Amino acid sequence: MKKRWIPLILSLVLYLAPAAPAAAAEASPGQAAYTSDRLLWAGPIPLAGLVTINQEYYLPLELLKETGKADSYIPLAASLSSGEYHIRLQDRRRGETLNVIKPVVYATPGLELGPVTPAAIPVKVQDPRTSPQQAVTLPAGSVYQLAGYYTMVRLRTLGEYYGYREDTDGVHICEEPSGETPAAVWEEDLAGKAAKSLRSTDTKATLQAFHNYLVNNLTHSDFMDNAYFQKNDPQRHERAAQMSETYRCQNNFTLASRYGVCQNYAELFQAMCLQNCTPCELVGSNEMDHVWNRVWLWGEWYHVDVTFDDPGPKPALRQTYFLVTPEKMMQTHCWEGPDFTMPSEYDPAWTQIDPMNLTSADQYRKCLAAQLVQGKTKFSLRPAVAAAFGGSRGPVTWAHAHYGVPAWELRWSYQYNAAKKTYDYTVIYP
Repeated sequence: MKKRWIPLILSLVLYLAPAAPAAAAEASPGQAAYTSDRLLWAGPIPLAGLVTINQEYYLPLELLKETGKADSYIPLAASLSSGEYHIRLQDRRRGETLNVIKPVVYATPGLELGPVTPAAIPVKVQDPRTSPQQAVTLPAGSVYQLAGYYTMVRLRTLGEYYGYREDTDGVHICEEPSGETPAAVWEEDLAGKAAKSLRSTDTKATLQAFHNYLVNNLTHSDFMDNAYFQKNDPQRHERAAQMSETYRCQNNFTLASRYGVCQNYAELFQAMCLQNCTPCELVGSNEMDHVWNRVWLWGEWYHVDVTFDDPGPKPALRQTYFLVTPEKMMQTHCWEGPDFTMPSEYDPAWTQIDPMNLTSADQYRKCLAAQLVQGKTKFSLRPAVAAAFGGSRGPVTWAHAHYGVPAWELRWSYQYNAAKKTYDYTVIYP
């Protein structure tokens, strides 16, 4: 009886075996993302930060966003608009010389980043095989996110539209049809060299080293002509002029000149993280005219604002905005995104919240907004837990932009009253 079943079982195994690789090609819910040390070559431009899911290479779309990683032609560019990602082909002028950073790869492959789920946001690509080119929505099984952020696309799926090839150098897409590599001027990767020397097996310690390095080596451009730097860095303008001739890639110029704005701080921190395969995004605030980072650690997203930890003008190092929870970050910052929980529209019902019995940070923020909308000049807010919530810059700035509170020359201050356990506000309206 057993012997008669053996051929049937072997036949069934042989019949199913060819289907196994195809089934493994697409990730499924519950899969995890892992680090990779492979380079992605987008045409002639190398990028570090690929991840693997179910033994397939995935491209974080952060790598295709136009940031300071390279001041050069990248064949593909990704942008987020109208609630969906768009990946588009970019034209390059024939005969153009490219300025390229070849990143320093220092990621440890095979480390688990965390579980991924099908992306909640659609991703569209231009299909160069159609004329005129049409936008195609990628199947959900090829687009994943890490805990609601950090969208990643399966490279083989992109390869259906832009080509795909693997060799010892890494994974190649968007290669020149002629096979000719455009002329390139290679620049050393200053951020990568620094980050490689700073990294350790402890991810938090590595991120802190990146943060501290940037704070210690950069100064905000607003302070460039401050009296302190006039005295202590008299060659700052000459150095910046010289570095502008030496480096075309923005991250290199920023590090070499040692001056930059918030966008430069955030792009450098992100570049150092991505080359370590640590998921990191840029977070922008139109209301604040400011940029910082969101980074993945211990299965959670945290905010890092390197610029705010570098107050100037004298050299100083703070850790106030390093690995901050979104809830705490909302005390001083505001931004568009699901982890900023203030509604975009004002609700008159907030006037009914008892300012002397605020049981959550959410109640505190809404009650504060209600006082401003009503035009109150003096008021007090008391949280249920002494000194629990605090902070007004984020909520007030949000109220300016979304709730009709006059913004021009509005001045406010507050102090904590330990005796009454209240935050006492004074507001002067324009």
